[in-house]
Order: sequence, then structure tokens, then C-alpha cells
Amino acid sequence: MISLLKPSLICLSLLTTVCFGCVVLVPWILALFTVVHRRYRRYRRLSFSSSQRNATSDASSSCTRPRVRLMTGRVWHSRYLPKKHSFTYPIFYFWLPLASDDNNQDTVKETAQLLQDQEQLYPLAPWLVHFDPIRDHLKNREGLGLGLGLESSYKNTSMSMSDLQSRIFALCRQRTNSAFLPTSSTHQVYLLTHLRYFGYCFNPVSFYFVMRRKDDKASTENDLTTTHIDAVVGEVSNTPWNEMYCYVLHPHSTDQVQCPSATSPSKLRYIFPKTFHVSPFMEMTYNYNWTFHLKQQLDAHTKDRPSKFSLGITTALEQRTSSSSTPSTDQDKTPIRQFDALLHLTDETSNNNNDDSFLSPFSLAWYLSAFPVFCFIIQIWIHYEAFWLFVKGIDYQPHPNDADTWASKLIGTAMTPLFWIQSRLQQLKDNGRGTEQSTTNGRDTKKSQ
Repeated sequence: MISLLKPSLICLSLLTTVCFGCVVLVPWILALFTVVHRRYRRYRRLSFSSSQRNATSDASSSCTRPRVRLMTGRVWHSRYLPKKHSFTYPIFYFWLPLASDDNNQDTVKETAQLLQDQEQLYPLAPWLVHFDPIRDHLKNREGLGLGLGLESSYKNTSMSMSDLQSRIFALCRQRTNSAFLPTSSTHQVYLLTHLRYFGYCFNPVSFYFVMRRKDDKASTENDLTTTHIDAVVGEVSNTPWNEMYCYVLHPHSTDQVQCPSATSPSKLRYIFPKTFHVSPFMEMTYNYNWTFHLKQQLDAHTKDRPSKFSLGITTALEQRTSSSSTPSTDQDKTPIRQFDALLHLTDETSNNNNDDSFLSPFSLAWYLSAFPVFCFIIQIWIHYEAFWLFVKGIDYQPHPNDADTWASKLIGTAMTPLFWIQSRLQQLKDNGRGTEQSTTNGRDTKKSQ
């Protein structure tokens, strides 16, 4: 029997080693090809005649290409009630401009095309890194039509599904009852999200920042913020139900958003009721308290466009001080915080102005090899931490709408024996408490006699 198992174990170990080696080495190999391809393209541009080169440089200088940024950092989760539980892990995101940095609509490129541009990250993207706006974002068809006179603009369904910026603008109009009317000439949208790594994507939350376009006349050399955040759309997903919901964070939003006074245009705070089921170990009777702090630094040489920047996001769950789902404005009542999470990200893109993509292929290869299939790892991590919440005795909260998927059914089947053990232990604990209480009462009765 052992002699039969040895060849199988050897084959399995070899297969695992080969797969692991491919996952680790392929990003670096493709990054090397990306650098070679980029330099070849640059050499071809430099080989043009001087007149052609000047014309090209004049044309390229008339518009500023959007920057796709690689944001790296760490996330911390802490639960305080009813049991303490915390964990942290490193993370990286992409900061995607869904519109160009100027008002020339002829220069606007789709983000998907931007990532697949041969002058940028080919062949690293789209072979290992891919952006799919139709499959991974706004899955409930948010922003399509909406009865706001936009139907005529969406004759091509596939085009409307991929135009995330226009859909976010339409969603903001809908949720604010047309009190907030962003357009491509007045605002631009930046998306903080995960892309498809090795063909797989899952986003616990993505953020769309609706920013007012920069007014060059109002900016100064000491101004570190080049844009003003007018609204934030939080796109929340749950697992294993694979549902998605968008919170529109704006003072006039129908999501019952309270906006305490902001200390700066780049630091905003939103309080709103939780209406979307995310965790089976978290009740619905809570309010979210989200804080966003975006700090953008101007380029030290040009003084006219952002260089590196950092982003801090704090998410807290607080018990409602009243039975109403509307966040209370009573300052005398301090809400009880059950949970909070902190996400801190810094810009890791290159500051080389001669580089077209501002993204280092080797930096991206490092994160792809260090965290392969990162979105799948996040899902595994979520379920791993959920298991420890179960072990600590946190009450299980079923889905309020009894939603089911094959993954939730599989997890439910696997957890059935554990739920039975937990219920039996709880019964034994309750019986022990009842016996102890009856013994105490008997002793008190004898003493009184």
C-alpha cells in the first residue's frame, strides 16, 4: 500500500512545485517582456523624423493621459462586541481614472483599453491583469436609463454597461433626486478596486470617488489637494451569496446619509444605516460611519499636477441609538461601536514623467507573485476569520432574504455538524447553569428555615 502511495505523492509534489513555480515566475517573465516591449516602442518613437517627433510631442502635451496607479498598504479589522476579535493583512488596489484629466472628450479612453494599451503593460496586461467593468461592477444594472431621460444615450447596451463613469453619474442623479447633477465637464470619477488577477476577481468593497475637476486659477503651489470630493459611491459585495449593493454617499442621498461638517474638501465623513447583508455574524441593526481622507501632493517640478498621494478609509459599525433606521443626530447619545476597519494606502507608481503608464511592471509583478490570485485569497481569509468568530460563540445571522447560492449551500452543509455541536454545548451550559441555580435556591431555602 505504501509503495503505491509513493509515486502518487511524488507526482502530486512535482505538480504542486510546477504550479507554484509558474505562478511565481510567470509575472516576472512577463514584466521583463513588458519592459523590453516598452523600450522598443520608445526607440521607434525616437527614430521618427524631427518634424514628426515635434508634432507628436505637441499633440501629446496638449492633453494629459490618465494615470492608473498601484496603491499598496494594509487593512486592519477589529471587533469589540460581543467578543473581541481582530486581524490584519497587507493589501494592494488599483486607482483607475474613468475619465481623462482634461475636458477634451476626444482624449477620453476606456480604462480597459488603457490597461491593455501596448505602450503600457503589454503583455503583463491583459494576460495576468484584466479590467472587466461589465462582469465585476454595477451588476444590478445601476445607472442604465433610470427614467431620467438617459434612455436615448444608451442605445448600445454593451457600450452602456462598460461606461462606468456615465452610470455613476446617473446613479448619483437617481439617489439624490436630481439634487446632485455631475457631468463629465464638471466632474471625473476615480475607481479604487481590485482587477482580475489570473482571471479571477472579487471585491469586498470598491469605491467610486466623484471629484470636482481642478480649477487651475484657484490652486496654489502649497495646495496639496487638487480635487474636491463631492460624492462617494461604495460598491459592497458579500460572500458566498455574490450579491452587490451600492451606497451613494451624498448629503441629499436617499440612503439616509448624514454628513457631519468636513474639516477639508478631501476629508469627509458619512453616517448611514446598514441596509445590505454582508456578514453572517453581523446584525442589520447598525449604522455605518465611514471616513475618507485623500491627500494628494503636487509634483515638485511642474507644480501643476498630482504626484504621489495617500488614502485613508475608516469603516465603523455602530449600534443605533433608536429603533429608527435613520441615523440619530442627538449629540448627547454616544453610539456603541461594535466593529471598525482601517484601510491605509499609498501610491506606488513611478514619478518618471517620460514613462507613459506611470506603473512599474516589476512592482506589479512583485504583488502578483507574492499574492497570486489575490481576490481568491481574500475570500479564503474571510471564511477563515468567520470560522473563528463561530468558534468564539458569535451568534449566526441568516440572510434576511433567505438568498442561496451553490457556495452558500455547500458551506451550510459543511457547517451543519458544527452547528449541532454548538447547540449541544449551549444546552449543556444552560443545563449546568439551571442545576447550579436550583442548588443555590435550595441552600437559600434551608438557611431561611
